[in-house]
Amino acid sequence: DFETFVRAASQQTPDLGQQEAAEKRAQEARMRRRHEHEARMRAQREAECLYAVLGVKPGASRAEVKSAYFTAAKRCHPDVNIDPLASRKFAEIQRAYEMLSARINR
Repeated sequence: DFETFVRAASQQTPDLGQQEAAEKRAQEARMRRRHEHEARMRAQREAECLYAVLGVKPGASRAEVKSAYFTAAKRCHPDVNIDPLASRKFAEIQRAYEMLSARINR
């Protein structure tokens, strides 16, 4: 009979609402993983740039970073360097040192 057929068919096929909800959750999970990956890659690129500002290789020791900081700071300090961009460069060097120091200390 037709009603039995309809009941059997509805039991065999999943509810479209449930299927759409599952697809939405899967898509959200993919987007979350993508954003986490992008954030990790941004952090890695930023760390590499910080090392480059100080002129040391990524993974340098605390002593190497400190030595490179003092060398660069002496060279670019606005009181010593008459270049108009020296203060900007000095601030960049300070920022790099602070961030790398915090990262190394963790």
